[in-house]
Amino acid sequence: MDAGNGFLSTAQTVTSLLVSLSVLAGAVVAVIKFRLLHLFSRRYRSDLQCRHHVLQNGAVIFEADYTIHNTGERPIALSRVALRLHPAVRKGVLLAPDYATLLAERVLESTDPDKRGLFQIEGGERSIYTLRCEFAELNSVVFLHCQLSWPDRRDPAPYIGMYVPSEVMPGPRPSA
Repeated sequence: MDAGNGFLSTAQTVTSLLVSLSVLAGAVVAVIKFRLLHLFSRRYRSDLQCRHHVLQNGAVIFEADYTIHNTGERPIALSRVALRLHPAVRKGVLLAPDYATLLAERVLESTDPDKRGLFQIEGGERSIYTLRCEFAELNSVVFLHCQLSWPDRRDPAPYIGMYVPSEVMPGPRPSA
């Protein structure tokens, strides 16, 4: 009977050790997997800043800076960034972009040799894409539709920002 007890005791010790090692190995694999998934994901934050300047002749210069910050560890490669300025349209009490009317557009492509550096954003860096335009008058409310594109995946959701000039300027009102 002692031989049987010794065998069971040894088997229990070995299986207990194997269970502990497999749990430890699973934890290591999980940490590596989550770290690698985090490492290989595209992580970015984007924001938009708009401003305008009224010139002495009454014309308005509108500027918009669409900034993409790479918050991940791997570089982000973009293929295209499009900035489109639209007037506002009323939908009941809501304001929305009037996509049927385009006030200004700037499309930047990664194939442009002068802009190649803007489309490769290293970890912790940022790129700024600017729209500058001149109008005889600026609408009282405008929307800027910012769309970035990846070379190998579907496009993410656009960033749509609204701009209301801080000073009252003459100009067309949003249509009903």
